[in-house]
Amino acid sequence: GTPGTGTAEDRAAFQKELDALAADGTLSKYRNFKTEDAAATEVLDATAPLSKKYGLEVAGSIWKHKDGWRYTLPEIGGVGSANLTTRYIGYHTHPSGPLKFSNQFNSHTGGPGDAGWVATSNKSLYVGVQIGGNVSIGVCDPGSCPQFGRLGTSPSMVLK
Repeated sequence: GTPGTGTAEDRAAFQKELDALAADGTLSKYRNFKTEDAAATEVLDATAPLSKKYGLEVAGSIWKHKDGWRYTLPEIGGVGSANLTTRYIGYHTHPSGPLKFSNQFNSHTGGPGDAGWVATSNKSLYVGVQIGGNVSIGVCDPGSCPQFGRLGTSPSMVLK
């Protein structure tokens, strides 16, 4: 298949790169951060460029450990969706597009999208996307992540 279109080959190559980032310590589920924003920034900085490269989303959770905030290692999703538990703060990437969260008007799957996940879970959701040479990261917080907007929901806050 064509590289960067979410093929099985892309998935395998993407997993190999994620495994290498975990092996060399770039990504670590054991590192502690002072804030959830810092945890999200590390994992999304590392994964958003790969998400764009392979055309697939990744997702994971951010949770409070006794020593600080931690993230789970990313799991590869699909071209326009990824599995996320609603038990913890979430993070995910978008392979392309602007720094927006999906909602009922522009969901890839036809469902309630990212904004719906925030409403259902009552947890914050981070998104990372590579735009040009830079990674942009935003967060949608409960109460400020509306389920409308034809082109998606804007972040409550942009981290970078």
